[in-house]
Amino acid sequence: MIAVNLKLYDIFRHDLHLPDEKAAGLVVALEESSQRHYATAIAGLATKEALKTTEGVLRKEIQQVETTLRGEIQHVETTLRSEIQQVATTLRGEIQHVETKIQHVETTLSSKIQHVETQIVDTKFELKQDIHELHLKLIDAGAQTNVKIEQVKSDLKSSIGIASLVQFIAIIGSVLAIINFMMRK
Repeated sequence: MIAVNLKLYDIFRHDLHLPDEKAAGLVVALEESSQRHYATAIAGLATKEALKTTEGVLRKEIQQVETTLRGEIQHVETTLRSEIQQVATTLRGEIQHVETKIQHVETTLSSKIQHVETQIVDTKFELKQDIHELHLKLIDAGAQTNVKIEQVKSDLKSSIGIASLVQFIAIIGSVLAIINFMMRK
């Protein structure tokens, strides 16, 4: 018997006042029960082989998971690259569309600006022509006015000459009448 068994035997015999045979039987029963319990517990423990086998199985599973994850990561990467290329292609198309619209607007504005510039040039030319015609008309009107003024001057000179002649004749007639009157007396 081991020291623990002896202590149990003494407790059963002295403290619980059991006879020797019953105390010894109880100690043996407890020892058998604890040995069975330890044997069951030891049997439940893994051996080195079982641990190595479990380790191998776990390594295989980890490799499978790693391989699966790598495959999924590659698939996600491929999908993302494809989607990025699609978005880039779409954006390039839309950028080209916007650039085309901008070029169309630039062309339209350029033609409208040229049209307005042409209208401005035409209007300036017409205004210059109108001013020139007005200037010519003014010159012509001035020339006609000068001719009329000369004509009026000429007419006035003639009228003044005739009036002077008439006055001269009237004066001579008056002088002759005065002389005639004086001579009659």
